[in-house]
Amino acid sequence: KVSEDALSLAEKHLDRTKKLVEAGVASRLDLLRAEVQVANLKPQVIRAKNMVQLSEEGLKNLLGLKPEDEIVLKEGFGYKPLEIDEEKMLSLALEKRPEINQLKIQRKMTKEMLKMAWASYIPNLAIAGDFNWRADRFSFAKGALENYYTVNFVLTLPLFDGFSREAKISQSKAELERIDYILKGVEQGISLDVKNAILSLKEAEESYESQKTNVAQAEETVRVAELNYEEGLATYLDVLSAHMALTEAKMNLAQALYNYNVALAKIERAVSIPIEELIKNENKNF
Repeated sequence: KVSEDALSLAEKHLDRTKKLVEAGVASRLDLLRAEVQVANLKPQVIRAKNMVQLSEEGLKNLLGLKPEDEIVLKEGFGYKPLEIDEEKMLSLALEKRPEINQLKIQRKMTKEMLKMAWASYIPNLAIAGDFNWRADRFSFAKGALENYYTVNFVLTLPLFDGFSREAKISQSKAELERIDYILKGVEQGISLDVKNAILSLKEAEESYESQKTNVAQAEETVRVAELNYEEGLATYLDVLSAHMALTEAKMNLAQALYNYNVALAKIERAVSIPIEELIKNENKNF
């Protein structure tokens, strides 16, 4: 897009120069320079288009798509500054990141195993009951059917088991300490990820705003240079310099916009929440 804009600007200046040459205001040399500038920019546009096509083919290959499959971009890079609360971001990251949730599940399972190991020290009391009827099969007199019941109480006391219980408890405690140590390190790593992502986003926002101002100033410089050239107050080199400065400013703006979207992706990865949800919650001071 930047290359196409630069070519369009050069072509407009070429048309303007032709008119000025016919009016006797500009020289034949200026016309030749304008024609050379247009000719120089055309290969850049072609090269840029080829790079876009190669990037699409590379993306298809990465996604496992067929060469004939068409990739349609949902939308281009956009810019919408976010008001981000670092504490809320960190809280969400500690809640949503899959690696920390996996460790929490492992910790919960280890605690249950430790409880079971401690439970093996507790005596076990079991109660069993039995209720029956009894009668002589050859006697059908009234009252010949008798019933009886039994109740059994069984108390099991854990005795020496070769230190098996102690070993299980020690093993569970050691595993719990290991998970807590890893969990602490992961939390610190996530906190660092969140802070780095926020700093990258702020830097990208400042860079984008700065480059947007540069583009506006460069466009005004081109406008003034073109007017001065028509009035004979500026040379073709002045106009060319202004054109090149505008192209560079637009390239820097495009790079800043790209960096901003990369920073958004870092935020999304750090918090494990789609960026669309972050944008939706912008007004909630998230």
